[in-house]
Amino acid sequence: MRVLMVVNTIFELYYLSSVGYLLKRVRPEVRLQLLTKPKIATRLNPELLHLYTDIQTVNFPGISGKPVSDIANSLRFWYKLRQLDLDANVMCINSFREYFANVLCRHLKGHVRLVALRMADHNCDHLCQVKKPLHSLYANLFNRAFGISTMEYRWHQDTAHTSAHWFRQDPYDRTICISDWGHEQGENEFRLSPPFVALRHYYGLGQGDIPRHELAIVLIGERTPLYEGWNSKEQTLYEYVFDFLRQKFSGYRLLFRPRAGLTDLERLNPFLEGFELMPADIPFEELCIRNSYSKVISIKSTACKVAAYYGIPAYVLYPMFELPSSLRQILDAYLADMQSIVRVHDLSELMNNPPVIPKYDIQELSELYWQAVMEGMT
Repeated sequence: MRVLMVVNTIFELYYLSSVGYLLKRVRPEVRLQLLTKPKIATRLNPELLHLYTDIQTVNFPGISGKPVSDIANSLRFWYKLRQLDLDANVMCINSFREYFANVLCRHLKGHVRLVALRMADHNCDHLCQVKKPLHSLYANLFNRAFGISTMEYRWHQDTAHTSAHWFRQDPYDRTICISDWGHEQGENEFRLSPPFVALRHYYGLGQGDIPRHELAIVLIGERTPLYEGWNSKEQTLYEYVFDFLRQKFSGYRLLFRPRAGLTDLERLNPFLEGFELMPADIPFEELCIRNSYSKVISIKSTACKVAAYYGIPAYVLYPMFELPSSLRQILDAYLADMQSIVRVHDLSELMNNPPVIPKYDIQELSELYWQAVMEGMT
């Protein structure tokens, strides 16, 4: 049995690798293949390299709005797919609505089971209502020429980079959504617990082998400035967060993780006294495998969601800040699938543990993911 994992980002690498390991726990003879971008393939650590029996690389095309470039990239990708050895029974993908996924599904439909793995953040889609007919027409010319289905596109009215799109004919045989709201199964859609802790087991890190860092708190850096309109009031509040952690957690090891290329450390340097800088080049997913932190805190960073996926107490501070309403809407919707993340309205709430900290059983996860991905395959 061969399973192809299609990986477009570092987050997807850890998400799909977790699922792959769970499948191999049920049937060790399962062969995992990885299709990813060259720059991700070069960042695979020895453990992840060993997980896959075959690794192939390709540059995934998008739709840039530049016809000559888009046509050339699409033709190049289509030709590359015909050259690659994608002899699999199942394809798993997280970027399941991207243009390259549309093309990939056309190439593989009818030959493999197509499985979309996503977060259960469906509420974000419903916030996108704006139609852009010319943009949609242009994209759908490529979807019709190279993809399996045309798409219905929507954009958020205030947040330019946020969009939603749906296949007019959904090609996926199964869809898996991850959430800590419990398990649920529909006809072809499964809601399951996050699989990420499986990689601790795969790395050979039992509970006693993981550095506990019970007295370590991670504060995640943000884009500097966080959003247009960030003013002195928000800056003062943000500075107070550093003071609060130093005062109330004086016995803790305080760690600050900047966002590579986005956090202005020079500007923040006066407030980092007492904090250790974490490396920004090591994936946070990897750090959460090898460490068990006491708390992970940010204003709105997706790193808090990653921490929660590993069962680490996570806190977001954005309810305390005067964010634009459009941004707040998106954040509320994006985090709605993880009840264990604490939405902080007062810094004193950081003194308490989350009311819900999920515990994930590796055997149960293995059986659930096997059922969702592989059930019925011979």
